[in-house]
Amino acid sequence: MTNICTRLESLETLGIKFGLDNIRAILKELGNPEESFLSVLIAGTNGKGSVAAMLEAILRKNSFRTGIYTSPHLLNVRERIRVQGDAVSEMDFERMLSRVFDAADATLPSPPTYFEVLTAAAMLHFKEMHIDYGVIEVGMGGRYDATNAISQKLSIITSIDYDHETYLGRTLEGIAAEKAAISKPKVPMITGILPAEAVDVVREACRQTESLYETATLSNILEPKLEQGHGVFVYRPWNMPVRVNLRGRHQIENAAVALLASEQLFLDRHLTLQALSEVHWPGRLDIVPGYTPPVVLDCAHNPMGARSLAEFIRDMKWDQATILFAAMRDKNIGEMLRAISPRVDQAILTRVEPLCRCASREDLLAAASANGIDACFEPDVANALQQAFESSGKSNRPLVVFGSIYLIGKIFSLLDLAT
Repeated sequence: MTNICTRLESLETLGIKFGLDNIRAILKELGNPEESFLSVLIAGTNGKGSVAAMLEAILRKNSFRTGIYTSPHLLNVRERIRVQGDAVSEMDFERMLSRVFDAADATLPSPPTYFEVLTAAAMLHFKEMHIDYGVIEVGMGGRYDATNAISQKLSIITSIDYDHETYLGRTLEGIAAEKAAISKPKVPMITGILPAEAVDVVREACRQTESLYETATLSNILEPKLEQGHGVFVYRPWNMPVRVNLRGRHQIENAAVALLASEQLFLDRHLTLQALSEVHWPGRLDIVPGYTPPVVLDCAHNPMGARSLAEFIRDMKWDQATILFAAMRDKNIGEMLRAISPRVDQAILTRVEPLCRCASREDLLAAASANGIDACFEPDVANALQQAFESSGKSNRPLVVFGSIYLIGKIFSLLDLAT
């Protein structure tokens, strides 16, 4: 690892720091690279990465040169910054980091955060690559997330549910207020189907910024169903059939958000639908080829995600599954396991890096027991995966891996899968 990458990794120990002053100062010192292209900013409890992937694919299919910035990554941090679908090269990544650190050293009284550095590096890379559109995923919340320093052409909130309550608040109204703060003056806002408690909060935020507010509705989704796990429906405003290459019933609603966004951006309908039929987003209900029983990898890491995963297991008519599970200690582990418990035959629990943030053996086993799940604990992920394969094979039930994106990344590595 080079010195510049070592410096980046060292920032992870600084944790989360709220505020936009640092990122604005860095971007200004760099010549405000984020102003060189049009942007779409996407927030949400769940679905923001999927909608970002969909919208980037749609824009690219419509012949725009695209950049996409997402987080976290599965195998390599460079995955977070992509142009035309390709991750930033190692040489370009290190060069961008060097420029960002120089700007930070020249302007900040204290070190920037890991996410601030990556956000600035992404904006700089996108400028140098002469993109037309940047699709930017909010890291957490919205109001004080580093991505909120950009001036986007379109704002999107995919969903609002409980997650990161320590930072975002413990009510849906409070969480909604943090996410709705991405609204910018006179910039249209699109949302997915939000809980009633959140709708008024988002609408008021848009009123204050004089922004058009549109929401995807179930009435626009006709004849929804799954075909081999992929969402298929008729989009009522266009009266056209849609097939979504991402699996799961929840991706139908995400696709409706992406379709609404494509209307706001005046994109070709046929190219938009073709892009949705081809889009790829690794680690999201990925069925690994070549395994019987099936092996599913999913980045569900909160109760809402666990509910969608349980729904997918039911929709696939699998009845129950062996699960391999790990989670960070700040997550609502009990609610996650409660959501999926009716679909669990056997659970293998494990821990992943960073161990300082991962839920303990005792907490994992207690949460499983409280929800009636037959579980064992194996601290080594490779051994846990082997146990999970053995359990799945004996019961002839699918193996479902979920609970932490760090876990999914580790499994990608162990199974030698590409992102």
